[in-house]
Amino acid sequence: MAIYVSIKMKGIKSFRSALLRKGMTAKIFLYLGTVLLAYMVDVYILNGTTFGIQHLLSKGLSAIWTYSEIKSMDENSMKLGNRSFFVITTEFFKKITGFKEEVDKIL
Repeated sequence: MAIYVSIKMKGIKSFRSALLRKGMTAKIFLYLGTVLLAYMVDVYILNGTTFGIQHLLSKGLSAIWTYSEIKSMDENSMKLGNRSFFVITTEFFKKITGFKEEVDKIL
């Protein structure tokens, strides 16, 4: 997403392989390394289950990394002038609950 925004805002000359190598490679190793480490801690130290949930640590860490990437894509999208994904989602759920209330009134 960041590559697309960079090219869209600054042109194709802004895209360089060195920037891609630095950013993506570091992220991939960080994400994979921490999730694999969390998985090994889950399996070998916590015996696979914590609070009755299998692989809780690795699932939680994966959720954090996923949220981080979604937030990053949202910020890049806002740089192009789009509204925040989270604002759009909130408005969508407010409309859905409003429709539910109207249906309940009719019934």
